[in-house]
Amino acid sequence: TGRARVRPVRAHGFDVEAGARSLAALADEGLPDVVIAHNDEVALGVLQQARQRGIEVPRDLAVTGWDDVMAAEWAHLTTVRQPMQLLGDRAARLLDARIRGDEAPPQHEVLPTRIVRRRTCGHHEEDT
Repeated sequence: TGRARVRPVRAHGFDVEAGARSLAALADEGLPDVVIAHNDEVALGVLQQARQRGIEVPRDLAVTGWDDVMAAEWAHLTTVRQPMQLLGDRAARLLDARIRGDEAPPQHEVLPTRIVRRRTCGHHEEDT
């Protein structure tokens, strides 16, 4: 039908082991077409578990992460790059203001992100 098999899964954790456990659970119940991990560490665990199970990425399973940590580039992981330094700077300034007694209402700010295409979602020229 051309539609991807999608099933929500909750990785109980934010690390490589949580990703490995998540893919193990998914594989035991029927592998989806894509895993969209909530960070690169979880995605790296998914890739590790896929390799151990003989699941070929991206042929059998596409995988994406979020953050664009250094290991994502080495693993050729498709991910979303976010401005980590800017994110930390903004958070630290808001926390400092709150500690100093600023009672301004909570702020919502959207920082720029960029998809970084690499091999875990298909064959194409990789972004740098």
